[in-house]
Amino acid sequence: MAPPRTVTLPTQEELRKLFHYEAKTGRIFWKARPGVTGWNTRYAGKEAFLCLTNGHKRGMLFRNSVYAHRVIWKMVTGEDPPEIDHIDGNPLNNSWRNLRVAVGGANQKNCELRNDNKSGHVGVVRRGDRWIAQIGVNGTTKHIGIYDSVGLAIAARKRAQEEYGFHPRHGRAPWKGT
Repeated sequence: MAPPRTVTLPTQEELRKLFHYEAKTGRIFWKARPGVTGWNTRYAGKEAFLCLTNGHKRGMLFRNSVYAHRVIWKMVTGEDPPEIDHIDGNPLNNSWRNLRVAVGGANQKNCELRNDNKSGHVGVVRRGDRWIAQIGVNGTTKHIGIYDSVGLAIAARKRAQEEYGFHPRHGRAPWKGT
């Protein structure tokens, strides 16, 4: 299933009329709305945004599929952020302390290790008997060096990550949530 397209969310005021957000747990609940029956009567008080897309909670809002973390951000700040990062890497953890705005590709500097990675270390690949270290910065792959051991390649890659401002958790093992 394709991820939901980015849509303009309702105003902060409208979202606060529709939902109750628990900042500590990261859960969102539908509010009861006086004078509204049918669907609202059935779902008032129940948790919203329970579908999963790419590991993130999402749901329907005014006939648009939206991510829960984007709704939360707008409910709390009143802003439509370009991109949200889950600091701990768990896309289901929508607690307020776990969300931050990611600007200019910052979200890519806090990614988990890809499932198809063969070396076990982000940015390190084997070529014959040697190891190549590389890093992606601003859409460009930068060559770091060629090394005789995997340990040297990993160390060079880690230095480059620090130099380019990558999150310390970048390259962690993929999150295995439910």
